[in-house]
Amino acid sequence: FKPIVYTAALRAGHTWSEIVIDDPISVEMLPGDPPWEPQNYDNRFAGPMSLKEAFFESRNIPAIKVGMETGPQSVIQEAARFGIQTPVPPYPSIYIGSAGVVPLELISAYSAFATMGTRVVPNAIERVEDRNGRVLWAPTARTETVMDWAPSWLMLDGLRDVVRRGTA
Repeated sequence: FKPIVYTAALRAGHTWSEIVIDDPISVEMLPGDPPWEPQNYDNRFAGPMSLKEAFFESRNIPAIKVGMETGPQSVIQEAARFGIQTPVPPYPSIYIGSAGVVPLELISAYSAFATMGTRVVPNAIERVEDRNGRVLWAPTARTETVMDWAPSWLMLDGLRDVVRRGTA
């Protein structure tokens, strides 16, 4: 879900070169409940880093900070723009993937990163053939532009860095 968070942040004016501090945070939740104190996967903090580095290293704390600054409604609207129809609650943990999103919706959302901003709507049926293999019906591919080329290119490059230099 972090690519959705960072796309919302880029759309809101953040840049890959912006510095975010990977340090402990404490988020007040409901009155009387203990604060939420999330951790990174390695239980360590890396200090100052660019948003792009935080993204390709999949650091939780920077993603939460960027998501909170961008705002839950912006991130939820970004998810909807990418075709995620599963209700996403406005909790800070969504920024690190706590929402139970239908996998097919997430796959469809990720197609927009690979195609420079065009999401492919999934089809459950590839084609219908007769017993001789002749195609009787095939769905028309449905696509939807969800982001302009500039943020698309930035996110694609960020996802490539996940593989080249990050946690992939």
